[in-house]
Amino acid sequence: MVLFDPKDIFLIEEKFKKHGINKNIDSAFTLRLAQILPILKDKFYSLYWYRPDKDQAYETLVENLIISFKNRKTDLKKTDLERSDNPHWFQSAEWTGMMLYSDRFSGNISSLTSRLDYLDDLGVNLIHLMPILKAPKENNDGGYAVSDYRNLDEKFGNIDDLEAFTADLRKGKKLLMFDMVVNHTSEEHAWAEAAKSGDPKFQEYYYMFNNREIPDQFEQSMPQVFPVMAPGNFTFDQASQKWVMTVFHQYQWDLNYSNPWVF
Repeated sequence: MVLFDPKDIFLIEEKFKKHGINKNIDSAFTLRLAQILPILKDKFYSLYWYRPDKDQAYETLVENLIISFKNRKTDLKKTDLERSDNPHWFQSAEWTGMMLYSDRFSGNISSLTSRLDYLDDLGVNLIHLMPILKAPKENNDGGYAVSDYRNLDEKFGNIDDLEAFTADLRKGKKLLMFDMVVNHTSEEHAWAEAAKSGDPKFQEYYYMFNNREIPDQFEQSMPQVFPVMAPGNFTFDQASQKWVMTVFHQYQWDLNYSNPWVF
């Protein structure tokens, strides 16, 4: 059994006050946070116990959860409450999913709304969009090399289009899924660009090495995802003069989750 740390009570109250959250008005969120925090903290510290900055990283994580709740739309908060009452909602047999590329299916995100009646006829109420986030025009791996997680690829539309579409889905009691791609970024992502320029903070966001000694040790046991198209698991970056772990393609830099700030 994971026990609640009394120090977290003070942490929550401090962050609530800082961000204008009323624990009495937002009692449901307060309860959810109190329930999940002991489990989250236990797992977080089991991963990052050796890091001298683990406490600061944990506090930042908790604060980000609170900020995300504050910025969450009212109708989504209502959905949160409904799902709290039915925690196994995602296991229901009522969901029938369809995976699709929005540009191949309808042209862009906005035009997907005009196809909802068609999906109704098929009995589809869960739509899984293949990658839609911003990626380079070239070297994008079909959208799996993300260069900006806060914007859409312009061929699909923009964030406003996505929010309008998700609102239409909620009206029709439909769910949306899409691939976030959190194991690596494009080498054109802002973090990678900073790492290339020599910023030590962002070089620790990836697996970067000064020479081949450690990469060669990795290569003895690491499988290759694309041994013909992209042989090897490391790429030499000319800008930083370092070897970077690139398990999929040379332009996809693997994120280093042994760093809590990446998480």
